Amino acid sequence: MSITSGLPPRRRLLLGFALLMAVVVIWVMSAELTMVIYKDKPFFTTYFETSLFMLYLVGFIFWRPWRRQCLDCFNKQKSLPPSLSNSSDDEDVADIPPTEPMLSDPLFVPVKFDESDKEEMEEDQSGSQAHVHFSNLMEVRHLADSHADEAMLARMSYQATQAAKESLIESYKLTVSDIAKISFMFCMVWFIANFSYHKAMNEKNPAIVTTASSTSSLFTLLLAGVYPSSHGDRFSLTKLVSVLACIAGVFLIVFSKEPDLGDDYQLGLVWGVVSSIFYAIYLVMLRRKVDNEDQLDIPMFFGFVGLFNFILIWPGIFVLHYSAYETFEFPSWKVWVYLVLNGLFGTVLAEVLWLWGCFLTSSLIGTVSLSLTIPLTVMVEVVYNNAELQFHLLFYLGCTPVVVSVLLIFLLHWYDNWDPVWVALALILRLLRHLLCCLWRAKSHWRWKHRTIDDPEQTERLIMLNNLTEYVDDEDECG
Repeated sequence: MSITSGLPPRRRLLLGFALLMAVVVIWVMSAELTMVIYKDKPFFTTYFETSLFMLYLVGFIFWRPWRRQCLDCFNKQKSLPPSLSNSSDDEDVADIPPTEPMLSDPLFVPVKFDESDKEEMEEDQSGSQAHVHFSNLMEVRHLADSHADEAMLARMSYQATQAAKESLIESYKLTVSDIAKISFMFCMVWFIANFSYHKAMNEKNPAIVTTASSTSSLFTLLLAGVYPSSHGDRFSLTKLVSVLACIAGVFLIVFSKEPDLGDDYQLGLVWGVVSSIFYAIYLVMLRRKVDNEDQLDIPMFFGFVGLFNFILIWPGIFVLHYSAYETFEFPSWKVWVYLVLNGLFGTVLAEVLWLWGCFLTSSLIGTVSLSLTIPLTVMVEVVYNNAELQFHLLFYLGCTPVVVSVLLIFLLHWYDNWDPVWVALALILRLLRHLLCCLWRAKSHWRWKHRTIDDPEQTERLIMLNNLTEYVDDEDECG
């Protein structure tokens, strides 16, 4: 996926947003299959769909760059220079302490002069006028290897710089062993997040469950604010207001379709919140571990995730079967077809595109954009099940904040994390402060204008007012 390495930031943002919208369409289409396939077996469904990620490992047979990486898997991974990292900024780089000095210790080397230079020096020394004498030693310092690449790129033309950047990015890619380690770290987190979501959808309270699952954007915003991986993941008041409005809109959309929440919605609510938390942890921590999409081979990453889940998770099927928590039953051929189709498109393809879009945009945009699947799914269900389109007023009231929130967060990232809510709040506070100051001055002026002799502040003086009035009366009599 090195085709995005040379794109400007705004083109990367547009491409990432387009990928996320494509994922929304894919997940809306796969949602209809999810309603009919093995609905009461969330653990087996998640295990099977996750294991399909192993299909990406076939690339080691047919894809030559992957075979070449296997030969270099024991090479030490270098950190990407700041000029080549799309997710780094000046403030983040300044916070990282340097591992080595920029320049080496001085080394003094004798200067080699030509014959003409020696003759000129002898003529200058024989002259009567004083001249400046230079040392016969020159000081040599070597630039550190961590800054050598940037110094080399700074002296090249634009075309040569782009070609050099591509070759450098290829050399700074994570090795196969590094990608396998990262996949092992996140495979269980990814499985728990998806299993919790499938388990929550099996409950009979879709309004609460869907709303709880949409809170992943809120947890992503909070975690990205604490552990920022890029400039676009920083916390702002406008993002918080947008996320809360999006969650409220999701609740209105689903509540317009299922107004009865039921009596036992607590279990579905818990599973939905657990899924949201683990999904936020998976995305934020992965983006913090990897700088950009050029450093991580995303299909290889998911291939190892499927492999580790296939090896580590299968005992859970027998544990749940013999504990009667989830009885295993061999699916019919029709269910197998639905499982394979939904796994290939809704999981294998969609997850790679979604993670790629998150790298191109930000973690928050990736999670908030998933909220668009809810109104689209409701519309598809109404069109598929009913001949006449009938939408409740709450549906339109809920769609508005969802769509506006997604577009607003996209525009905030487009305009370099502008925070209009904080700007408006600061302006309101400034106006209130100015108004209070004006009221205080007006009150003080009124009190001074209507002061009397009986005022406490007028009587407590070094010169008493009674003596002052008597003195004034005496002057009048003298006059």
